[in-house]
Amino acid sequence: MFTHPFFIQKIVIIKQRDRIEKSCSTKDTILGKKSLISLLALSNEHELIDSLHPYFLSISDKYPAKYWHPKLKIVEEDELIKVVRQWFFEAEFFKKIPDLAAQNVIAGFYELLEPFITTASIYKLDIAPPVWYGCLWDDFVIENELGRFLLGFSCTD
Repeated sequence: MFTHPFFIQKIVIIKQRDRIEKSCSTKDTILGKKSLISLLALSNEHELIDSLHPYFLSISDKYPAKYWHPKLKIVEEDELIKVVRQWFFEAEFFKKIPDLAAQNVIAGFYELLEPFITTASIYKLDIAPPVWYGCLWDDFVIENELGRFLLGFSCTD
């Protein structure tokens, strides 16, 4: 498993409601915000958009998926990698480490993602949350022979 002292403070694997969540969290000490990167397994039993319903209910059981107004837009792998780079390199702590170390973090993260995005359909998930979801976020749904996954990047206070 990939770890990097400048980026990852912890890696958590949680079995919850028949899904596995892998998340890496960071703390940006300058801004005092916490970033979360998560990869959640989604159900294969429903239409793609419907497979997000349990995820939204896990955030707030008062607001099913329709209240989040989810929209999926197919994107290329390059767009996903561009967003990954933004989340890594716009953080203040990344500006303090050598370029080579930063590049190694991206390469390591990409190595973790590769089994999920190779031969995958990648969708950008746009939402209008009815409750607090985060300061900033980017969510992607990945669908391939391994299943369906929600890859999320978020920042909270």
